[in-house]
Amino acid sequence: MKLFGIMMFLIIHLASQSNGQHVPQDFARHGFQYIESKNDNAISIDLPNGVARKKLLEYSANNTLSIGSIDSTILDVRTLDTSIFTSKYTLWRELPVGAAMNWEPVIGDVNNNGLPEVYGHEKFYSTIHPPAVIYELDSLGQFHKVFQYADTISTPQAIVDLTNDGDQEIIMNGETRSMVFRQDSAKRLPVHYATKFGRFHSTAHRPQMGDFDKNGKKDIVYTSDLYVIIEEYDSSRNTFDSVYSHYSESNGVGGFSIGDFDADGKTDIVFGTIKGDVRIIEAQGEHQYQVVCASTVETYNAYLHFWTNDIDGNGKPEFWVGGDAFYSGVSKTRFTCFESNGNNSYEPVAKIDIIGIFSFFAGNCLAKDIDKDGKQELFICLDQHVFIFTFSGSKDEHHYSLLYAKRNDMANQNSVYYSAGLYDFTNDGIDELMIEMDQVVESLGRRDFGRIYSLNFLTTVQQREIPKVPTTSELYQNYPNPFNPSTTIRFRLANDHVGNVTVKIYDVLGKEIRELLNEQSNSGEFELQWNGRDNLGAIVESGVYFISLQASAFRKTIKTILLK
Repeated sequence: MKLFGIMMFLIIHLASQSNGQHVPQDFARHGFQYIESKNDNAISIDLPNGVARKKLLEYSANNTLSIGSIDSTILDVRTLDTSIFTSKYTLWRELPVGAAMNWEPVIGDVNNNGLPEVYGHEKFYSTIHPPAVIYELDSLGQFHKVFQYADTISTPQAIVDLTNDGDQEIIMNGETRSMVFRQDSAKRLPVHYATKFGRFHSTAHRPQMGDFDKNGKKDIVYTSDLYVIIEEYDSSRNTFDSVYSHYSESNGVGGFSIGDFDADGKTDIVFGTIKGDVRIIEAQGEHQYQVVCASTVETYNAYLHFWTNDIDGNGKPEFWVGGDAFYSGVSKTRFTCFESNGNNSYEPVAKIDIIGIFSFFAGNCLAKDIDKDGKQELFICLDQHVFIFTFSGSKDEHHYSLLYAKRNDMANQNSVYYSAGLYDFTNDGIDELMIEMDQVVESLGRRDFGRIYSLNFLTTVQQREIPKVPTTSELYQNYPNPFNPSTTIRFRLANDHVGNVTVKIYDVLGKEIRELLNEQSNSGEFELQWNGRDNLGAIVESGVYFISLQASAFRKTIKTILLK
């Protein structure tokens, strides 16, 4: 088994969920209703937006698919010191806009005026029915409320282009159906009712849109009760027609990854179930859909989904399925990565275990090239945390390092995260982080709000992309240090030190372990990755190692520590 753990040092006190019997007792305080059922090992949560969510708790070993031989990354939040990342972010703005649990922030520039809008609801302490609102950023960097929807409209869900005309619409939850609002004739904000959808006269959960069957018309997929439903938009009648539904006997479905994951030219729609089942619906032709693959993951509540575009460079896109459970009383969220090994056939190739989290509130994830290096990062919001993982492996070897982590610094003030997302609010090519959260004050009630953070390490990356001619050479301390499974080595070469450059790893006895670089180089800034392997590809033992750079007359050695 290949195991790569992310180790951190200073232990901070966390509100641990280490026992499967310790479910939150403060749902009512935050405005949610829940029912714990010990007989069927489950908890049912009723959300204010009309969506009910049931989650299983203690994982049964009898329902196990062995994936122990795949590449694994482990992060234990119980021993994670998030303070080491504090310098990587700065609070930029706060605005009184909230989101529903597990819904990532809905942000866009629908009116195309260069000033982004945030869609959400206003819940300020005593507010009984939080209205859906639009807040827009002005040219001075301040947010202002520019529209409030009718009281019957609640949660914004997604920004879409329904009619393929380049103008965007927004999907909102109504009282009994999901509704689409489009821009007015002046192409301003999406405030005019256009149409509605939602089978069984219930709101849709996690809708995603695309031309799945490739007939030139927009399709929408969503979950409702125990069904996965696909509807198609008919522009001539301005209505949605149901074309497919799949009933799940697992008493809970959720989440989607959509793409052509086996490269057969047909759209694949991946979803998961409460029992950890994974199903793939494929578009076989116009209005023709079929479940073509059934698998499972070693966890419950497989509602978290995203996909990566060949992150390891082996020519195959990946989809990820995340779920959570308690394992002998210890909470764990597990993400399993799948790749195609044939037509309509898939196999697990990697997993990331986040120990210490069973998320009752926040839970959303995505893949995006956050640091603009040409490779996607994994962005995950769970419970009271936001994580960014970066790929540090190679072809067919899935290793991941923790690039960023933030824990709710208001957790001890009756505050919880609902969701998080990324958006370039300042239009400078660098994403900001937005976290939507709440705070309960016993004598007043609950307020919902959003906080936007500047990610300082992204600014640094952006600046390094500007070519400069260094006047001095330098080998910087590798980061992270100590590390596991990989570390980044940065160095700078001046003009008088160009030529043949070597970067080598030695053990404490002076024996060469790995040659990372041996070639001609120009001046500039450079980065290398060491994945803790020797020249033969074997994983080296834990211990102290030395990184040595030699370029012409310049030579420097630094010390690093590999921990397992």
